[in-house]
Amino acid sequence: MQGTTEDSQNLQKPVRLIVFIALPTAVLAAGLLGQASVYLNHDVGWILYSSDLMLGGAEFGQDIITANPPLIWWISMIPNLLSDFSGLPVIPCFRLLVTLGIGAALIVSNRFLARQGASLAEQALFVVLGVYLLAVAVDRDFGQREHLAVLLLLPYLFAVAHRMEGRPITPIGALVLGAAAAVGVAFKPYFVLVPLLLEAALWWRTRSLSNLFRPEALGAILAIVAYAIALFVLAGPWLFEVAPDISRVYWAFARSLGGLAMPIAEKFALPALAALIVLRFNPSPRGVVLVLAAIGFFGAAALQAKYYTYHVYPAYALLAIAAVIGIPGLGKPWKFLAIGLVTIFLTQDMAESIFRLKARSEDGKFGQQIHSVISFVKANVPEDGSFLAISTHPYPGFPTALYAERTWASASNSAIFLPAVVRLRESGGDTDPATLAFAEKKAREALQRDLALAPDLVLVDEQDFRHAIGSSRFDFLDFYLEQAAFEATWRNYEQLPSAPKGFAAFRRKKE
Repeated sequence: MQGTTEDSQNLQKPVRLIVFIALPTAVLAAGLLGQASVYLNHDVGWILYSSDLMLGGAEFGQDIITANPPLIWWISMIPNLLSDFSGLPVIPCFRLLVTLGIGAALIVSNRFLARQGASLAEQALFVVLGVYLLAVAVDRDFGQREHLAVLLLLPYLFAVAHRMEGRPITPIGALVLGAAAAVGVAFKPYFVLVPLLLEAALWWRTRSLSNLFRPEALGAILAIVAYAIALFVLAGPWLFEVAPDISRVYWAFARSLGGLAMPIAEKFALPALAALIVLRFNPSPRGVVLVLAAIGFFGAAALQAKYYTYHVYPAYALLAIAAVIGIPGLGKPWKFLAIGLVTIFLTQDMAESIFRLKARSEDGKFGQQIHSVISFVKANVPEDGSFLAISTHPYPGFPTALYAERTWASASNSAIFLPAVVRLRESGGDTDPATLAFAEKKAREALQRDLALAPDLVLVDEQDFRHAIGSSRFDFLDFYLEQAAFEATWRNYEQLPSAPKGFAAFRRKKE
């Protein structure tokens, strides 16, 4: 019997080597090669760029104007500091740190799986699928706050399942897990739906309020309190001035679910069905936790009402994990049905991810557009010069500023107040005249402040379809030229005969 056990263990060694090291490493390498071949996401590019400005003394809420809270800016100082210390560009430093986060999240989560008695097959499926979802399927949204939130929350999810089974967790480890989860939740207030659902489920399962005082909860509370203090001390202008102003007009970026319902349903139908089959015929606390977290993240996406790809990514990723890791414990015929569903949606997902990554590479359709803007900016802005864009989207400003290595002459990444102006004017202007007047005033003040920096180049978005305003033909320049002060400043600029497709370009006249 002892010989049989030893033979089994010896047999498992190469299997473990393949499924826990070789295969995940290959998937991770493929994902990182794909990420290295594409341009950085516009939001990530803006945050990396402006967090570096903060290291140089820029103040959040005055020199940096955004609708989002400052936590991700503070965290994004880390890759900038690593870049300064190592001499490497900030983009590979950023990708390296996120990759380390992926590895840490999966290793810690898989240790919980192993301690919960999960089979080798379940652990292998989790690790390989986790690497794929976090490094490949995230495609163009690599490094977005939702992506980072999944990394930070994943071990906490398995810790909650651990508690549901009455298993202990070392106090220091639990404290760290709770603090990390709180950071992930604090990226966006909407994410609080996730821990609320999980804590309610934990109470329902254990019927014990003592879990509210466990180390994970203490770590989370300490992290949130520290963040709240930092907000008041370090980001007062944003908290009391910028955020209230932007909140008056941010509704203009919302999108109706009507036209998006079918694509969202198509994306979620199969993973949701597979996850429900697993919950019904192979129930487990970790399956319940993963599905509840997916529901919480989808609720957060619904509250934001924009349904960008990165908004729904966490819900999709967690549903996929819930579906796949429960398959080995299913009986026939449900196992074959779940395998079929998973094969279909993961194959479709892989094809879409490859397509989107290809589109953002230098040879891809959108990658070529980004490259043309970068080349144009480098050709028309001196190395010590700056550029600006009048656009409702962070692109063309970002990721252009990082790759062109030119200064961005604005405190914000886009014209934040302009969508409200467009929507209210095109609705007649009399539906909410006070908000329209407010939005017009703020939009003009913002551009005047930017032009006071005398950017060498100004790009104006004239694409057929523009962010937040769709196919509206609203003329941005005509709106700003209604103001005499802008008209006087604008005389210092002349239009260039050529520009990147979809944009008009204006160069500051030489003295």
